Amino acid sequence: MSRAPYWRLSSFYLFYFACVGAWIPYWPLYVQHLGHGALAIGLTGAVFSAARIIAPGIWGYLSDASGRRLQVIRHGCFCAFVAILGLIWARDIWLITLVLLPFSFFWSAVGPQFEVLTMHYLGHRAANHYGRVRLWGSVGFILAVLCGWLLFEWVSIARFPWLIAVLLLLLWGSSLAVPSRAASRAQGADAQGRAGHRIKQSFRASLMRRHVWVYLLAVVLMQISFGPYYNFFSILLADFGYPLMAVSLFWLVAIGAEIFVFIYVSRFYRWLGVGNLLLLSMVLTVLRWMITGAFPDHIALLIFAQALHAFSFATFHACMIEQIQRLFPPAQQGRGQALFNSAGYGVGAVAGALLSGLLWEPLGAALFYLAALVAAVALLMGWLALRHRDFAGS
Repeated sequence: MSRAPYWRLSSFYLFYFACVGAWIPYWPLYVQHLGHGALAIGLTGAVFSAARIIAPGIWGYLSDASGRRLQVIRHGCFCAFVAILGLIWARDIWLITLVLLPFSFFWSAVGPQFEVLTMHYLGHRAANHYGRVRLWGSVGFILAVLCGWLLFEWVSIARFPWLIAVLLLLLWGSSLAVPSRAASRAQGADAQGRAGHRIKQSFRASLMRRHVWVYLLAVVLMQISFGPYYNFFSILLADFGYPLMAVSLFWLVAIGAEIFVFIYVSRFYRWLGVGNLLLLSMVLTVLRWMITGAFPDHIALLIFAQALHAFSFATFHACMIEQIQRLFPPAQQGRGQALFNSAGYGVGAVAGALLSGLLWEPLGAALFYLAALVAAVALLMGWLALRHRDFAGS
């Protein structure tokens, strides 16, 4: 880690996931506060994710082609901040949609490309040190949930847009702290160091491999299964009589478990291998959604289900990032990372949000049983993909 700007990379993850931590638990409650129902919550969740179907590919191509990945990230942070200011005045669902589209488009420039930049910095040490950098994102998530709880209890959830705007401004500031020259050297040195060990091929040729598409499908299905959780878990808790403090604490349990995994994920790699850990994450995701659907009024079991976030999100995400390094050569990793983000956090998230919005009122908590079924199919697809030799030794 001596050659990587550890604290500067970590601060970016801190503020990036602070934005996520303020958004996911409180956005559904904010939309409900404005007087909109389940369909509107699902629709806005889908709109927020829709731009991420196409936008990450655009940003990934620009970053790979120009070699100015950090500049793309900085512009994305600032433009996302400017776009979200419209949410302060938007109340009608269609005006909210008009704000979310440009915000999501620019927000999509940030996360995937910073993941690539971080992996370039860490190089061959990524498996051992990525978790130490990424765990600060989980810390940021926790701090944002706590700040949101205190702020919204003290004033009103109507102040939600202001919280997001402040966090985005801090994120932009943290992107300016990452050294530009070092970023260019890290990307260039890493690409040169590994280029000789890869056969040159076009990005299209990389995508034509069947196991890549099967793996991509597994990622999409996993994100679809998260639709009810991201869009209606806070609503589920409120419907069962949990106060806002309890809603916040349940989210904190999930992120606390996530931090534990990011600290020790390198050990998990050594014990189980990346591929086996990925499959275990999917198995535990199925279990998590089953428990959430069956026992929303049982505090102990619900806490256990939230603790499984350590695997259903944290280990799955870390393993997915690691596997992308195996599937794409260095010159294509920006586009490869963007593709998987477009598929998972774009197509998968849109489908999950729309389906959960349509089915929440008739199904309620039982919707999580459907999420468990989708995660089980993702497990099958993941198992089929990981049998390929490209994942050998993982």
